[in-house]
Formats: sequence, structure tokens, C-alpha cells
Amino acid sequence: MKRNVLIALFFLVVTHTVAVGADQNLITQVQNFLNGIQSLVVEFVQTNPDKTQVNGKIWLKRDAKSNGKMRLDYECDVGQRLIADKDELVVYDLNDNSESRYNLDYTPAAFILRPKINLSKDVTVESTRKTAEFIELVLSPKGDATGQSLTLYFSIYANGNIKALQQWVVKDPQGNQTLVQFTPDTLSLNDLKLVPDMLFIP
Repeated sequence: MKRNVLIALFFLVVTHTVAVGADQNLITQVQNFLNGIQSLVVEFVQTNPDKTQVNGKIWLKRDAKSNGKMRLDYECDVGQRLIADKDELVVYDLNDNSESRYNLDYTPAAFILRPKINLSKDVTVESTRKTAEFIELVLSPKGDATGQSLTLYFSIYANGNIKALQQWVVKDPQGNQTLVQFTPDTLSLNDLKLVPDMLFIP
């Protein structure tokens, strides 16, 4: 189970480029939406490659001057807590009271927690798609030939403006896919009182 949990977080985000055919207007729209997020609190359901599901909750707080903070708690049966702060992502195993530390730069947490997100520089935008119900962006690390990707889905209003980040799909080099779906009625955006700094202290 631990491997399946971590796969949802460890997507290498490096730098640069937009693929030919990607819609720059959609990229800009998504970028502006992401940069407008000061805080996010939401519950989610994660579907692993083996079709098992786990529940969890995310708290995220962005800062305009430095890297933000993120906490992710999985349900009791999994017993894991992830906290991103400053330059580290720490994975706490609550079952055996152990922890593992990772450089924040090599996780998707670094991408969303940057003071200013620039999709044209931070990732390769492989493709974009817009329907009457959602916007889809497929992202991958620059120069990566392994086939790994991160696909973001945003729900939209009737006028085409973005309503919310709805879900994402992580595909690893072996083609395994992990789906994380937000529970809409638990989503709270830009309510800073819901993300006090004490949440990010282990």
C-alpha cells in the first residue's frame, strides 16, 4: 500500500517547454487560476493502479514570496502523513513512527507551492483539451522519454471560466495510473483561517 500512496506524489517536475499544438490560451488560463490559489483544503479519494482506493485530506497554503506549505493525511488504515515545508517533503509512517525525507524540488509539491507558477517554464505541456465540462492539461518533465505524466482536470462554469481543480492522474514509467479525485462539497479555496501554520508542524 505504501508504494501506491507515494506514487501519487512523486512525479518529477523539472523545467521548460510547451509542446506544439498545446493551446497557449488554455495554459495561461490554468496558470492564472493556480497562481490565484492562496489556500486549499479538500478531501479526496485515491484510486491506485491495482484498483484499491484510499481516502485522505489535503491542506495547502501558498506564499507570494517563498515556497508554500502542504499537508496530506491518508486514512488510518494507511497511516501516512506527508508534510511539505521550506525545501523538504517529509513522509511520516504513523504505524512505526518512522519518517523519510525528500528534496521538495523533485516532487509535484514543489510545482504547486512555488511563489509563482509558470507553466511555460516549469514543465512540458504535452497537450491541452477543453470540453463543455472541463479543461485537461497533460504535463511531463522536460526531456523525459519514460512516458510518465501528470494530467490535471479542472471543472469549468458555463462561460468557460475555471471553477476548481477537480482531479489529477499520475502515470508512471511502467504505464500504471493513479487517480486522485477531490470531493467537491469538501473543497474550500482561499480561506486562510482553515490552514494555520500549526497544521504543518509534525
